[in-house]
Amino acid sequence: MRSTLTLTALAAVAGLHSSAAASVAGVSLHFSADASFFETIGSSVEWTVEASFSGTSTSGYFGGFVGEFIAHHAQNFEIAGVTNLMAGLGTAPASDGGHISDINIFNSALLGTDDPANPLAIMTFSTTWVDIAPGTSIDNYLEYDAEGTASLFNSDFIFDLPAEFDDFVVTSDRVFYLPAPGAGSALLGGLALTRRRR
Repeated sequence: MRSTLTLTALAAVAGLHSSAAASVAGVSLHFSADASFFETIGSSVEWTVEASFSGTSTSGYFGGFVGEFIAHHAQNFEIAGVTNLMAGLGTAPASDGGHISDINIFNSALLGTDDPANPLAIMTFSTTWVDIAPGTSIDNYLEYDAEGTASLFNSDFIFDLPAEFDDFVVTSDRVFYLPAPGAGSALLGGLALTRRRR
């Protein structure tokens, strides 16, 4: 009887924390590149993905991401390497051209890996330019979108349940790959894309 009451109490407390987490404002992901254009076919650019969040308690933290990173003109690129910066890895990411799929990365207070950093760098990867897309030069750029589910914990309480978001903001740098990068790429290379997943 006592153990039943204890489990009931813990479930009630976890429920309270889950309700608090459900009221958070939201999550965003940002893709930043270390260059504004690819110099030649065969050159590579390093990307860092950061997660930002709002609305949690002071000990709240980004819980993880399950889904895929989607590249504009993915067929013209290859993923040269992926590094998970979170503590947990559910599955090894796969790549197809410039896309990265099967992403399942996470942190957890239960495992002692909660990290309240905001923003939090969650992954780095490298893309190599291998081909030229058809179309006008202004459309010859690489940028990223994300689809999937991001999770957020309201606090570092180990029984806290995560709030999950499949509607989140994504921003991305644009890296141009004009056949002869010049004034156009210098002018446009700093542009960033902003969108909201639905």
